[in-house]
Amino acid sequence: MRKIIISALVALLHFGFCLSVNDYSNKFHSIYGCKQMSTLNNYNEPVTYLPVEKFEHVGTGDNYTFFRLGVFGRSDAVIRFSKVPMPYNNDIVHELVIGAGANNRIEIRRQTRFNALLFTNNVIKQIQTPNILSESEPFVMRMDFVKNGSVLLTKDSETKPFLEFSDPTAKISYKYIGFSNWLSKTIYFFDCPMYNFNVRVDRFNV
Repeated sequence: MRKIIISALVALLHFGFCLSVNDYSNKFHSIYGCKQMSTLNNYNEPVTYLPVEKFEHVGTGDNYTFFRLGVFGRSDAVIRFSKVPMPYNNDIVHELVIGAGANNRIEIRRQTRFNALLFTNNVIKQIQTPNILSESEPFVMRMDFVKNGSVLLTKDSETKPFLEFSDPTAKISYKYIGFSNWLSKTIYFFDCPMYNFNVRVDRFNV
């Protein structure tokens, strides 16, 4: 009887240990192989725009182009898209703000840059996404830019886009991408390898 009890205790301890080990899974494996940039600039200041054509990991389909991005921070991750490398002469850029409003929503904005410091913002679309960003793990997504002007966002490990948007007045260009922030420091992961997308379901027939 004593041997049975001891064996049962050992089995329970082993089971508990396995559970606790599984609780410590690596939350950063999704950004392996990505390039990294930390934002130190103020939101109002100009940003450095990177040419997407120089990225190593960009995929294409019959009518769309896609790549993966990751964000790590508390709130207000600002990603800008431009068709020119220095959009500071009455140029239009588009902003994707993840964790806007104290990490409560995603906003899509059309921004007109009159010069390096003077600009106006117009909100195109917003959805509620409470606590979408975290200081304990990165938020990683895939962005699809469709030829008809639509942009689709899909969370890593999911196959269905959670957001679709477009700008009827000015087509959103992915030729150049820049990163900024608002109230807190943000780390961006870009040019990420595109493993794990062999089971993607394209629900939008565009």
